[in-house]
Amino acid sequence: MPKLWARRIGLATQFQLNRHQLKGRGLCFITRTYHDETTYLSRVWLPGGKGTNPDPKRDDGHTLLQKLGFLQQTHSGVFHLLPLGLRVQNKLERLIDKHMSSIGANKLSLSSISNESLWRDSGRLLGNSSSELLRLKSRAGDGFILSPTHEEEITSLVAGSVQSSKELPLRLYQIGRKYRDERRPRQGLLRAREFLMKDLYTFDVDEESALRTYHSVRNAYRAFFQEFKLPFLEAEADSGAMGGNYSHEFQYCTSMGEDHVVSCANCSYVANEELVEVGNPVEESRDQQGSLSFALDDNAKTLVLVAHPRLYSEQAETSAGRRSSFNAHALRKLFPLLDTSQEDPVSHFSNQPPEVDSPGDESVSRSLSRIDLKIRTLHCGNPLHRRAADARAAELKTELQRKLDIPVEHCEYRELPDTNVSPITNGSTCPRCQGPSLKIQPTVELGHTFHLGTRYTQPLGALITSPFDNSKKVPISMGCHGIGLSRMIGAIACILKDNVGLNWPVAMSPFDVVVIPGEAVSKDDVEDMCEQIYTFIECDVARLPDLCVDDRDETLPTKLRDADLRGYPVIVVMGRRWKEGMAEVQCRRLGSKEHVLENEVAGTVRDCLAKL
Repeated sequence: MPKLWARRIGLATQFQLNRHQLKGRGLCFITRTYHDETTYLSRVWLPGGKGTNPDPKRDDGHTLLQKLGFLQQTHSGVFHLLPLGLRVQNKLERLIDKHMSSIGANKLSLSSISNESLWRDSGRLLGNSSSELLRLKSRAGDGFILSPTHEEEITSLVAGSVQSSKELPLRLYQIGRKYRDERRPRQGLLRAREFLMKDLYTFDVDEESALRTYHSVRNAYRAFFQEFKLPFLEAEADSGAMGGNYSHEFQYCTSMGEDHVVSCANCSYVANEELVEVGNPVEESRDQQGSLSFALDDNAKTLVLVAHPRLYSEQAETSAGRRSSFNAHALRKLFPLLDTSQEDPVSHFSNQPPEVDSPGDESVSRSLSRIDLKIRTLHCGNPLHRRAADARAAELKTELQRKLDIPVEHCEYRELPDTNVSPITNGSTCPRCQGPSLKIQPTVELGHTFHLGTRYTQPLGALITSPFDNSKKVPISMGCHGIGLSRMIGAIACILKDNVGLNWPVAMSPFDVVVIPGEAVSKDDVEDMCEQIYTFIECDVARLPDLCVDDRDETLPTKLRDADLRGYPVIVVMGRRWKEGMAEVQCRRLGSKEHVLENEVAGTVRDCLAKL
């Protein structure tokens, strides 16, 4: 095929003559070639995983990813990406680049190794968050961290480079590997010790500018997630250990999710379970008994006794029981270090060694605390219920003190203000529209935006000269915004997997179209078919499809089964009817399978891809 080279603005631009376009039409139909050479699967390494053959009816998405050669687990929570998996990851990275470019972000690459001193200066080396850090020492004794996130490093970089407000705003992002010492890695790529993330860090001159940037990033995130044509939730969220006071999560609904998002069926209220508010409770949803529950606080030095009405509905009890019999997140407003993970908090509390202020001091710095839901409001005209709950709590207090062998004078018993710790269930009252319309959905978090303010720039010295007073230094206002790329691979594989196999969206499929020729089909016919698809689609879309040919030495049924298992969006079969000038175009997500004439294949493929 002849090639024409043209020089424009000092750059060489390659063109290619296409015989299907030129046939009978003259030379005016010269088109630019954007696509790479067609990939032949006989040249692609497609290793099978250990164990039995793939069984999509029983295997989950993560298992199929391993058995079908997308990735391989090497250690607990550690995975290698193989050629097909890397193609999926690369397409995600290109999409990230596209949407980060839309908001003027610059791409860089930060080291995965961070100095402990920076984390100490930011205050994140203390507390519970440091327990998941992978830490190491140099031979000189210096402490380092395999970074789970890069707020300290990027802030330090900006602090040493940016001095004036004229250098702002600044948007910097990277795509890199992160590390976390997971206590129990699980669900494949969803909870791993090593993972790939996109981090965007924004720096603005003041709070107002930073919030405008924050909303522009949220818009870019929405556009990114819309590329996959899957429904997602954008929920108000708790900033947690990251810091800041304003954040949103981007979540996919799936039964395998470990998060829970609460949304209202009647209004736009959507929030993570950790941040959800409670509307005015409905009396009919409770019985007249009441329950007592326990939790630990402050490193097990406080046993929290929670008196609350009990859910009488079996459905509601199941809904709440999968997390807690009370709203632990509401309780954390009073007890920030609340721990509800202990199966027997009373025994765990009693087994803790007493703490003493000085040698010889036998006072016990432990306490019992009681949170009481507004029972009087919930059960109007029933003071007996309140008195019964008070009596039960008092009896339990005495019993606990006897069981724990704590002298009464050494055990503080705090009566705290009435707090609504009612568990959120399906049908709970929406705090915004006050309708009984809240719905709880298990979700998996794939993106998170944080407005950090001066949380890191102040302690790490990222200061600029004030635009209003040249003699004054002020901290830069900062935001950070993440997307878990490896989590997306695992989550979407599990969400879209069906009884036939994986089922990738076009936006991240390893190949968009696979051409499967029968034994009697010549190589020239296959090349002509690929060229026809490229040429036809090139005229209508900005991005040509990733196209591959399954030329492996396998039977046609085996190739078809493998194509379904690996989830290629569109399959073109040049089978028995090819001698009649007919090919079969299959698209599982659209439920279509049709025989079309040779010169109609490309248009049919284009129409399928446009709907995916």
